[in-house]
Amino acid sequence: MKNLKDLLSHQLKLLYCCENEILTELPFIIERVNEKSLKKAFECHLNDTKTQKQRLEKICKDINYTKSVAECTAIKGLLMQLNEFMEYAKNPHVFNAGLIAEFQRIAHFEICAYGTAVCYAKDLGLNKIAYLLQQSLNEAYDANEKLGLLAQIVLNYKAVNHFDLNQTD
Repeated sequence: MKNLKDLLSHQLKLLYCCENEILTELPFIIERVNEKSLKKAFECHLNDTKTQKQRLEKICKDINYTKSVAECTAIKGLLMQLNEFMEYAKNPHVFNAGLIAEFQRIAHFEICAYGTAVCYAKDLGLNKIAYLLQQSLNEAYDANEKLGLLAQIVLNYKAVNHFDLNQTD
């Protein structure tokens, strides 16, 4: 990478990989969710992710970037960690509360990556591109906020107040 435009291109490739990975994994996650409100939140995020991927494709076309995918090991690691959590969480209420925490890590990664891309696009005078990236950034913020509120208002409470009668301490 020789300049900020190259760095933006790299960031867009990482974001494209990120969105592809989420699109692959999220349907399997949704399948395992047993709480209606959480399932709905993840279904909304799946729709947002599809839109974000389309935006990235439009951006790459508009500025003649190849949309080749850079390997995003960070998102793969976060998704692997999330899948590992799902294997070990046995209590359904703890599963729901923990799933939000795991997924918020992914949302925070998206917030960081989109925020950086917005900044680069603005610095390069690519205001239309910055606007499109800002839309995705706003959606990532919204998803994170909705999941956080769902955890605070409903799911964490259920996890705290659920007693497993078969459990011995």
